[in-house]
Amino acid sequence: MEKQLAALKESGFTAVSLVDLWSFYYAKKPLPAKALVLMFDHGFLETYLNVDPVLRKLKWPAVISINTHYLENRETFFLYWDRLGRMVSSGLW
Repeated sequence: MEKQLAALKESGFTAVSLVDLWSFYYAKKPLPAKALVLMFDHGFLETYLNVDPVLRKLKWPAVISINTHYLENRETFFLYWDRLGRMVSSGLW
């Protein structure tokens, strides 16, 4: 993941948040050239273990969609609330 995101950054891409995207559409605030929104689905534990550290290093925001059923049942391949909380507290998610 680190190599892929570093290659995007080196190619001039910039990750933007959903707030940035909203501001572009509704407040006419410009986005950087080559803007992208990073989206991770389902709330897999691997997102916390492998993606979150890279995003923190790059200081890039991302979006995660989760199925709370997996969190509530504490299924081992998915995030638990404590880890999700740490991700959100970074201000990048």
